[in-house]
This record gives sequence, structure tokens and C-alpha cells, in this order.
Amino acid sequence: MKNIKLKLFQICSKIETVVYDETVEYYAFLEEQYCKGYRQIIIPSILMVKMIKEFSAIYNLKVYNIEFTEDDEELLEEVNQLIFSIQNNPTYVCLLTDKLEFLSNDSSIDIKRISFKGVTKDSSQIDLKIQSNGIVIVNEGAAEYAKAIIKPIVERGIFG
Repeated sequence: MKNIKLKLFQICSKIETVVYDETVEYYAFLEEQYCKGYRQIIIPSILMVKMIKEFSAIYNLKVYNIEFTEDDEELLEEVNQLIFSIQNNPTYVCLLTDKLEFLSNDSSIDIKRISFKGVTKDSSQIDLKIQSNGIVIVNEGAAEYAKAIIKPIVERGIFG
């Protein structure tokens, strides 16, 4: 499966996605988008947790990996065990999101990237990674679906 990278930007009170071609230097890409009126966004950990809840409950996507900005082997092991448990029992999403909300509110550990897998409404496979810097990596066949489910939740999280 070929992946494409998208970058989330704010323009006015909307979230837009722009395809990021990795052959272009990242900061040159950002500068070009800035000149077009787009403003870079950062996805806070609390919004990442909301994505886990919504994508699990509404779109039946399963989280299969979470990366943090800091290395904490004990935390990673605990989170990985919860992720593994979700594969057999989806109700473990509640325990995972409770743990992540606690970390987001009460510690300096932030989520760097969340990875999801599942099936779209048209029965296509989706492999989706969302990074705190607003980069979205998705298999090419599911890019439009990914945009459709990500943009509304990010808009609600950023603009209220």
C-alpha cells in the first residue's frame, strides 16, 4: 500500500489538508503554504484522545500504536498492553483514554503520534497515522475518507 502525507492547516475558521510531497524540503513547504494564507496547527494530546474515542466509537477504527514525545518504557509497556487488550475487547478503549487523559492533564508526557487501522464505509482498508505536528499519513486509497473524518473533529477541537 502506498501512503500519502497530508498536512493540516488553519485558514480562516476552517481546517484544510494539503498534500505534502517529501521531495520538497519541509520548511520550504510550510513557508509556501504560509504565503497562501494557511497557518500551521498543532494537535494537542487531549484532542488526540478525543480522536481515539470518536474513531473507535463512530468509525470502528482500532488504535494499534501510540508514540509519546518522551521515552518512558514503563508507560509504553502499560499503554501497549491496553492497546493489545482493545484488539480482543473494544471496551478497553475507555481505560486507554482515561490513562491518556490523566497523562495529558497531570504530567508533561504528550502524544506524538497515534496509528489506527480499520475498514472504511466502502469496505476499503485504512491505515491512518496522525501526528501532533498536524501531519497525517494514510494509505492512498483511504485519503478522502481520512480527510472527511479528521477535519470535523480537529475543527471542533481548535475552534470549539
